[in-house]
Amino acid sequence: MSFSNVSFETKNIEKVMKSLLIIDKPELTDNSINDVKSISDNQMEQFVNLNKTQIQERDIILKIGNPGRFNRRVFDSFSSIENIVPVDPIDFSYYRENTVPTATNSTTLAASQGTFPEVWDELYLRVGMYEDFDLMYSDNGSFITDFFPVMDIQFTKENVRDLSQIIKVFATQKMNDNNLTKSDFQQTFDDFMSGQVTFQNDMLNQIFTNLNKTLPSVKVNNTQSRISKLDDKGGALKTELWETFKNFNDRWISGQDVKNKTLFEQFLFLDKANRPIGNKVIIDINQLRGFLKSNLAQTSVLDLIGTILEKNNFIFMPTPSYANFYGRNERVKEGMPNPAFSDVANNTFGTFLEVDTHTSEPKLLAIYVGKPAEKLNTSPENDNYLYGDDSFDISIPSQSGVRATEDGVTNFSDRNKVVAFNVDFGIQNQSIFKSINIDMSQRKNIAPTFQVLADMGAQADGQKVAQQSVSLYNFYKAASYNCSVTSMGNVMIQPTMYFNLRYVPMFYGPYLITSVTHDITTRDFQTSFEGVRMSKYSLKMPNGLISSVNREIVQNYLSEVRRIPTLAGSTADTVTRSTDIKNSSTKSGAKTQIADNQKCVAVQKINKPYVDITGKSITQTKFKTLIDGDELDTYSNEKEAIAMAKEFIKQYKGR
Repeated sequence: MSFSNVSFETKNIEKVMKSLLIIDKPELTDNSINDVKSISDNQMEQFVNLNKTQIQERDIILKIGNPGRFNRRVFDSFSSIENIVPVDPIDFSYYRENTVPTATNSTTLAASQGTFPEVWDELYLRVGMYEDFDLMYSDNGSFITDFFPVMDIQFTKENVRDLSQIIKVFATQKMNDNNLTKSDFQQTFDDFMSGQVTFQNDMLNQIFTNLNKTLPSVKVNNTQSRISKLDDKGGALKTELWETFKNFNDRWISGQDVKNKTLFEQFLFLDKANRPIGNKVIIDINQLRGFLKSNLAQTSVLDLIGTILEKNNFIFMPTPSYANFYGRNERVKEGMPNPAFSDVANNTFGTFLEVDTHTSEPKLLAIYVGKPAEKLNTSPENDNYLYGDDSFDISIPSQSGVRATEDGVTNFSDRNKVVAFNVDFGIQNQSIFKSINIDMSQRKNIAPTFQVLADMGAQADGQKVAQQSVSLYNFYKAASYNCSVTSMGNVMIQPTMYFNLRYVPMFYGPYLITSVTHDITTRDFQTSFEGVRMSKYSLKMPNGLISSVNREIVQNYLSEVRRIPTLAGSTADTVTRSTDIKNSSTKSGAKTQIADNQKCVAVQKINKPYVDITGKSITQTKFKTLIDGDELDTYSNEKEAIAMAKEFIKQYKGR
């Protein structure tokens, strides 16, 4: 705002009253009545005009000053009355000898001014210079400088600034009584302070006495308060619940338009390149039905949705503060990028000289990522490791699996930019990233993790889940490579970003950030984020039946085929097992316990001669067509065809 065209005028109350009441001398006549009336009319006219121009048509600031410069804390600290001295009084320290000139020492005025120039400048400014002989500064001292040795207060700039008004009072008292001592002045000062306290108390008592007489009486009915069941001893339970609801409101509800927006608008279904995956995802209804029957009473809606997503190759991440780097946080039908946010992503680690903000909203993210990276890059250091790296270098455009074109996109509110940054750990010229931690824990909610947990549950259920060999390959194959990084505080880092780990052997590559934690203290600000190493292979879109549901059906069918019954040679048991196998796609079979001395026994004798297998070649295109399920109708049982194809692949891998 510019004040170049604004006029200021300073007036005190005396000038205002003069301008309202004093008029120019009128021409008097011999008629005193008319002269008085003329003067009063002119005075009233001037009063009205000045009131209109000076008060009504102007913005007036009324300043009520402190002409005595009374500082309550300074005066109370100087007092010796116990009930007046503040809790945190000012320490004026003790006087040091020969600091200022007096009649009894040899310190000159020039020597004192040369030793304490800043203190004397403050004394001239706050107290002033006087021509009176007793107040004039000289080699024999002054009633002003005598304040410090008499009252035993150190001669400092701060003391001169705070005690300037009391110094003037001391000099005045010294002029009236040249033999004024410390106790005499202290007693006079304490009497003054006591009188002020008494005056204030009398004034408050008079005010409240009149208020009690004037204000109507109010009758208060004492009602017995109801004690809630949450009011335990100390109220810890109620306080904990209140903090829980408060945090939930601050993170998810506050500032949201819950009347005009639906909860589903806060969901984003994205792939690993932050692109929308479409409007259709096919899930296994039988699996969902079994989950609802067993855990519905103890399951919340959020847990139910998270379980459905996580069992179908999604990573479910509720994020209380999610920023769209296109500048489109609100979901709309057609939302083009906001040009004002074009450089926000590039400035994630930028330097700013002023506080800036970026809008964000709570979002429920469902990231369709599938399997993470399973194989590290050990070549050419390890020639015995024959598996290639299944990750990619996100900095190389030709290898990046998350690059996407924006041509033809009409809605940028349901997608986001792929923001990635390098984590260069171990080099000398970086001080942003402090530490890293890499592990293969099973904590991440991904498809391989659920497979391991399902196998553990099946083992407790009495089913055989042991590996076919003692190799740990299948165990480590189900693990994901997680990396945790601690860096300098950065609030712009959020889930779904990528960081490219470099200068770390084997584990370098892109990591999808799944969780971010900010630690803000009085002296430090740190950001910790965790990511999972991503694969360069992408899953088929989740609207294909064979890629999402039939895989589970075939897996259930194969597990039933491989199960060995506990009772051998029984015709009834054979019929029961056959029935269980046929119904395995819709319900689980009977729970069995593996015998201690398990042996391979025949469940049915086949009295047919041995027939050699007739080989039949099949092309890769034909085999892919059968797997995709386009020509499964030619078989009598689709599930058996898929099972045979899958067994063929497993046998081929085991050769």
